Amino acid sequence: STEDYLGKYVTNSPDMLFEPVEDQLLYDAFQECENCVCWGPIKQTSGEYVKIKGGQFNNEIGYIAEIAEDEDNITVVVDNERVGYLRMNLPSKRLGASRFRGGATALCFIRNLKRNHCRIATLGDSRAMVLGDILRITDEGKKTSDITDSVLMTTYLEDELEVEHVGYFTPQHNVYNPDERDRLDNLKDEEKLKFEIDLQTGYLINPETKFQIQPTRGFGDMEMFGTGYTHKPELSCTFKITRQTLILCASDGIFDGSVWEDDEEFLQFVYDAREQGMEDAEIAQMIYQETMQRALAKQSIDDISMFLFYPEPVKQKLKRGSSQFKRKNSRRMAPRKRSIPNLLSLSNTNNPRYKSGKKR
Repeated sequence: STEDYLGKYVTNSPDMLFEPVEDQLLYDAFQECENCVCWGPIKQTSGEYVKIKGGQFNNEIGYIAEIAEDEDNITVVVDNERVGYLRMNLPSKRLGASRFRGGATALCFIRNLKRNHCRIATLGDSRAMVLGDILRITDEGKKTSDITDSVLMTTYLEDELEVEHVGYFTPQHNVYNPDERDRLDNLKDEEKLKFEIDLQTGYLINPETKFQIQPTRGFGDMEMFGTGYTHKPELSCTFKITRQTLILCASDGIFDGSVWEDDEEFLQFVYDAREQGMEDAEIAQMIYQETMQRALAKQSIDDISMFLFYPEPVKQKLKRGSSQFKRKNSRRMAPRKRSIPNLLSLSNTNNPRYKSGKKR
């Protein structure tokens, strides 16, 4: 329940959340999404996957084999690791059905506004990109530039003379990711899972349901049950971002080769803008405009979502009575200029404020 959930992680108020954010809090949050968002009331359909509630087989996944005439007594088949295939009759109130026919990836970026400490939880083939320098926060609370983290991959631009660091990307959870293939292979040996991989098309395939999908992690997609497809996210370390940092979260359609050709092309675009001395707000606007124009020009319509964020500089506090304070307050009644917002999204394409790419 919500009360139990808050009581486990919050003492008196939201400000008392454990810092840094613990792994288990993130795992529990994603588990709650899987349970509450992806599972709903039972649907009276044979052959559908269901989740059992309560009893000896709580949270086990099975499928409906038969429905009684009164539609309340349902025969469910469960493939249990201890007893093998098991057929049981259960009332409908103890069963939950898949709420949606599809699935979803998820990307969570967490930032402590006071300390600028951040964490990333990723699930699926959407990606987070931290464009700038970061410092890893160790378990002892110390800062280090040694980012030994499989989730945040350091990205570089190489040429004949030098190597330039640009930022950090999260990997995609798909069959082209060697770490994901290793995870699936290990599960196949340990838990006798059944799956096939088509590297030409990039699909993970369930040989029993014949369903196939490109991400190897995500919510829903119950047709992939038993293949190693999981809703457990991969977590980054705790890190601190600097003021000259851009945060980009994007779905896989942005970087599947149809909009931006590859990571290097995108990184070169950001690097060139920084070399010209542009501010973060200008670079964010350029990334947004360039991505939108490319998507429209190439008629790319699959999974095109993007979220850009840049930390605003901390405003200096002026002492009352100082000359700066007096000058600032003497202009208080003057018309205020509106600057480019620090949140840009491709959903803003219908907003005339963004049509020209200029301040208004």
